[in-house]
Amino acid sequence: VTAKAPQLRGAWSKLFLSKAEAIEGFPPVDLVDSLKKDIGNARTHAIEVPETYSARAAVLPLNARFERLQLYDAGIARYPGNPFLLSARSWQLRSLGRMDEAARAAQRLAYLYPQSSAASTEFANSLMSSGRIDTARSVLERAAKLSPGAPNLQWARWRLEMRYGDPKLALQIARNADGVLVPAMVSFLEARINPTEANVDRAIVAFRAQYLADPREPGVLA
Repeated sequence: VTAKAPQLRGAWSKLFLSKAEAIEGFPPVDLVDSLKKDIGNARTHAIEVPETYSARAAVLPLNARFERLQLYDAGIARYPGNPFLLSARSWQLRSLGRMDEAARAAQRLAYLYPQSSAASTEFANSLMSSGRIDTARSVLERAAKLSPGAPNLQWARWRLEMRYGDPKLALQIARNADGVLVPAMVSFLEARINPTEANVDRAIVAFRAQYLADPREPGVLA
């Protein structure tokens, strides 16, 4: 679409966002060179959209966290209400260990987009990271009433229960949801439910094996 109608800004937005998410997702898709070319083509046509900043962040090296944050800050200064930039900034702050700032950023996102399950999910995740578990639970319960059955809310609730809450409920959520629960995570939850030495050792062995098989799997790393 961008090749045939280069002035169609919405097409550039979708192109940038889809490739940025693919690059930063798991498993990552190697589209860095392709996205760099797209950024250059958009610049040739004097096109800038909010997602331009997301695209520029996505092509940076993995360890360029501060540079990514600077791009998100610049993008938000120009497009202060953009949900993708606000969410990305919150996530990036969390990756830098700035949990309270991340929570404030995500709170603004959730305030601007109260009907968005994605905004509520990011807010809840940031609250969990900053240690405000009860508040995160309240955010998820309120969001679930607005978006019942939303998968991102279900998995946020699973993360909350898995790490901080009821491991039995976490196991139930995972088995009922549309997702794949790796055996290592099952072992971890079983060890939380019944923390015998044998169960704990089994969970450690399972996670070590999972990590060796797939060192970049985000759930195992977390």
